[in-house]
Amino acid sequence: MIQRIHQHRLATASVIVFLLCPMAFFIPRSAIWLLALGGMVGLLTGSITSSDIKSPISLAILGLILWGGISSIWSLGSLESLALSFRLLLIWGFGIGWCSLLKDYSETEHSKILRWLFLGVITSFVFLGIDYILGNPWQNLWQKSSAKAFIPLGLAISLSAWLCILWLRSAASITLFLGAAFLIFSLIDCDSTSVGLVVGLVVFGLCFLMPKVTVRSAQILAIITILVTPFAVHSFLTVDRIHDINQNMRSYSYVHRLYIWQAIGEKIQNNWMLGYGLDSSRHDQLGGAQKKWPMIDHADQEIIINSREIPIHPHNAPLQWWLELGVIGALLGTLLIVRLLQALLPFRGMALAVPMGLLTTSSVIAFVNLGFWQTWWLAVLWILAGLLMPLLRQPPHKIKN
Repeated sequence: MIQRIHQHRLATASVIVFLLCPMAFFIPRSAIWLLALGGMVGLLTGSITSSDIKSPISLAILGLILWGGISSIWSLGSLESLALSFRLLLIWGFGIGWCSLLKDYSETEHSKILRWLFLGVITSFVFLGIDYILGNPWQNLWQKSSAKAFIPLGLAISLSAWLCILWLRSAASITLFLGAAFLIFSLIDCDSTSVGLVVGLVVFGLCFLMPKVTVRSAQILAIITILVTPFAVHSFLTVDRIHDINQNMRSYSYVHRLYIWQAIGEKIQNNWMLGYGLDSSRHDQLGGAQKKWPMIDHADQEIIINSREIPIHPHNAPLQWWLELGVIGALLGTLLIVRLLQALLPFRGMALAVPMGLLTTSSVIAFVNLGFWQTWWLAVLWILAGLLMPLLRQPPHKIKN
C-alpha cells in the first residue's frame, strides 16, 4: 500500500512538471492550478515537519505575506489587500505541500521527474514552432499580440531551463538545448526571457570559478539594489533624462517603463514608511491618472504615450515592495533573497550553480517585467523551487558535480 501511494505521488509530480510549459501555451496562467493539485496531494500524503514551516526562508515569505495583510488597515483598497494576502497564503501552503511531495524521492526518481519537465519544455518548443510556421493561428484566434499571448510561457521556459540543465548535465546537450531555447525566444516578444537567462548563465559560470565570492557578492548586490532603487530612480530618472535616454533607445515599452518608474519613484517619496497597501498599484486613486508622455519612435517621429500613470503594476519588484508595503516590506523582501542565498553557501558545483542561475533569472524578470504578486508567476517559482529540494537536502559533499 505504501509503495502504491509512493508511485501515485511520483506519477502526479511527473504529470504536473510535464504540463507546466505546454499548458501555458493554451492557458497562460495555468501554473496556479498545477501547484494547487501538487500541493493538495503533498499536504494529504506527505510528511510535513515543523522545520519545513519554520525554516528561515519559509518564515521570510510568511512575514512578507502577513505584513501585506496588515497593510490592509491603511490600504487604498482594504478588501483587495486582504483578498490578495489570503491568496498568497494559499500559494504558500500549496508550495509547502508541493515541496513535501518531492522531498523523499531517490536520485533516480528525481531524475525521472526532471526528464518529464524537459519533455514538457521541448513539447512547448514544438507548439510555438508550429504556431509560427502556420502564421500564428492560435495567437490570432484570441486576437492577442505575441507578448500578451506567450509571455507567461516564455518566462516559464526561461526558468524551467535551469532544471533542464541540471538533468542534461553534458556540455554538448546543454549547448544544443540553450540554442533551441534562444531560437524559440526570438519568436516571443519578451526580451526579459533571453536577458534573464543570459545573466543567469554568467552567474552560473562564476559559481564554478569563485563560488563563495559569487554568493556573497549577490547578497550585497541584492541589499543595495532593493534598498536604494526607489531613491536612485527618483534622483536619476527625471523627465529630461528620460528624453536623453530616448535618443539612444527607441523602444516604446522600454521608454514607457522608465516613465512609469519615474512616477512611482515620486509616489514612494511621499509615503516610504508604510506604503499605500498591498496591491494598491492597481487602485485608481494611486495610479489611475491618465498621462501623456512624449517619445521619439524608431522612425524618428515624435509620438505621445497615452497611459495610466501605473498600468496595473510597477513592473519592478523592489519598487512594488516599497510602493505598497513601505520600508518594512522592502526589508522583508531583502531578507527573503538574502536568506535564499545564505542557504546556498555550503554547496558547490551544479548544486550551487543551477539554483543560483534560477534565482538570478527570476530576479532579472521580477526586477524589469511583471507584477511580483501575480499568482501564476509565484506558482511557477514554487514548482521549480520544489524540484531543487531533493538536490539541496543532500549533504553538499555527497552531491555529484
